[in-house]
Amino acid sequence: TTDRYRTNYDRPSVDGQAPLQNETTPLHSISRSMYYWLLLIAYFINLVLYGILPSIGTYAALPYSQHAYYISSIILPFASLLSVVISMVFRALLPIIHIISLCLVATCMAAYVIMMAALSPCPPLHDTMGVAIIVITCFFLAQLLYNYIRIVIANRIRTEWPPAHGLFWLGAVSQVGVFCGS
Repeated sequence: TTDRYRTNYDRPSVDGQAPLQNETTPLHSISRSMYYWLLLIAYFINLVLYGILPSIGTYAALPYSQHAYYISSIILPFASLLSVVISMVFRALLPIIHIISLCLVATCMAAYVIMMAALSPCPPLHDTMGVAIIVITCFFLAQLLYNYIRIVIANRIRTEWPPAHGLFWLGAVSQVGVFCGS
């Protein structure tokens, strides 16, 4: 074999012991069904995050006041930036059960925002600042969690899916989710 494709097993060890890990395969590998589940979750997240939520932002925040809408238009773009910072500080490889749990929490928050937008122009307690804070907080946290889950899924596929085209299909599924959502 050439040096480019040589693995740890092909090289002699310095101390006479066999090496412990193969460099060409990841330490842990996800199954094909797990990969498809991650793609399905990524599809759903992109459908909601880039298709549905941006289109209802005005309907969710504006009934509470123009000031609430202005604050939401300033705060919401920071959700993706903060999710990147969180993924750099905290663990960016989560088990599938944590990914699903975070997705359910974000979906509940997004469902609340969607419900408030559906009840626009007169949702419950419109023109009150307390409910405006709740709606904007749910909107921000839903975007933050969805963006964090996208990063976690991409890191998981990048490190644990053996074929080189895993991220390609993740990108393709993400674009289809955005297309279907919008």
